[in-house]
Order: sequence, then C-alpha cells, then structure tokens
Amino acid sequence: MPPPGFAQQALPPQQEKKPSLEEMFMQYMAKNDVILQNQAAILRSFETQLGQLANADNNRPQGTLPGNTEVNPNRENKEQFKVITLRSGKEVGTCWD
Repeated sequence: MPPPGFAQQALPPQQEKKPSLEEMFMQYMAKNDVILQNQAAILRSFETQLGQLANADNNRPQGTLPGNTEVNPNRENKEQFKVITLRSGKEVGTCWD
C-alpha cells in the first residue's frame, strides 16, 4: 500500500509471452522442410518431363523435323518482299516469287 498522498501506480499491462529463439528456430525449420519437400516434388516432375522429351526426340528418325510442314496458302500466286529500312530512310529490299 502506498504512503498517504501518493497515488497508487497502475500495474503495467501484461505482455504476451514472446516465443523463445529456440521455438522460433523450430517453426522456421518446420516451414523450411515443407518448402524443400515441395521443391523436391517439382524437381522430380521436371525430371520426368525432361526424360519424356528426350525419349520422344530419340525416337524420331535423324534428319527429320518433329512436325509436318505445310505450304503457306497465302503465298500461292503472290510475290513476297523482304525490305530493310536504313537509318537514312533508304529502303533496300528483294522480291522473290
């Protein structure tokens, strides 16, 4: 009890208990483990996909393209130009049928 004439001091509000360094480290490690497991799963998926692509490429006869080429229907009976515009504004180009 305070002496007469002095106001009673208010007690400071109770603070939340802060986690210890060890608890924070353990939480960090648990989160880190989950992240590493996810990354390992993604890496395994990429390895599988890369293996499938390599097998598909190895099964293709050497010297052939992976797809079927088609003639551009817009090119029939039309001239095509390839023009380059220089900094000077001069246009240099070629035409082929």
